[in-house]
Amino acid sequence: MGDFAGGVRGLAADVGAVMKLLQRLLAAAGKHVASSSGIHWVPLPAIGCALASGLLLLVSSGFQLAASNSRWITHAAGVGDYAIEDNRFDYYLAADPVILLPGTHLPFGIGMLLQAAGLTFLTAAVLMLRPRASAAVLHAQLLLGAAVAAGFALIGADSLRIAATGQISEASATDWLVVAIVFLTSPALLALGIMAWLRLPAVGIAMLFAQCASPIGYLAIAVLFAPAITGYAPYDATPGTETIVAIGSVAAGAAALLAAVQLIRKRLSGRDRNNE
Repeated sequence: MGDFAGGVRGLAADVGAVMKLLQRLLAAAGKHVASSSGIHWVPLPAIGCALASGLLLLVSSGFQLAASNSRWITHAAGVGDYAIEDNRFDYYLAADPVILLPGTHLPFGIGMLLQAAGLTFLTAAVLMLRPRASAAVLHAQLLLGAAVAAGFALIGADSLRIAATGQISEASATDWLVVAIVFLTSPALLALGIMAWLRLPAVGIAMLFAQCASPIGYLAIAVLFAPAITGYAPYDATPGTETIVAIGSVAAGAAALLAAVQLIRKRLSGRDRNNE
């Protein structure tokens, strides 16, 4: 139990480092937005979509943190003969054998649906900023955005179904949609983030941090980053793994809100030039 507490303390100590990284990235985005974005006019719906995206991602992170709190704090002592670090308590794309913890699958499922909605609005904002882009570019962004939204929505729906039924169906671990999520969501979000960075860096940063909740992002955090951050590597799951995923959504929401602020400033500066 002492090692567990040490891991949690290590995670808390390193949250500040993650937020400092976000601050540096956002500062860099702020310096480059005026010169590199090439945005000459910002429509109001684009600002609204960026604001909605930021708020949805932040609310999503709250639900994710609630699920993580249920596992790592409320049920820190484990259940029965199983330590809470046991993979049976994993609720991200859960598969048998699994032990269902109260307060995990339901809030996590809601959080993933909100994440899907937030990234949909963020993609819409980027599309509105490219009225003169080629049809191929617009179609590519639209397809990538649809793939990302569908991926997170399916993750959320799977978690909500488990919360409602209390069990995992035989098909949930092998269904082709789940396989599609694993292989499409993460690379689609990466490609979309790169394209968004070229238009508005803050949006690209938001999508970078949203990658934490994607299947490949979650796997990287579980295997590499969580043990490195906490300094604690148990036999199965590292304490706070899902917390780090949720912090990624916090950072994504903050970056999306910064993008909205930058778009507002860009719109106001364009209006001032037109009035001169």
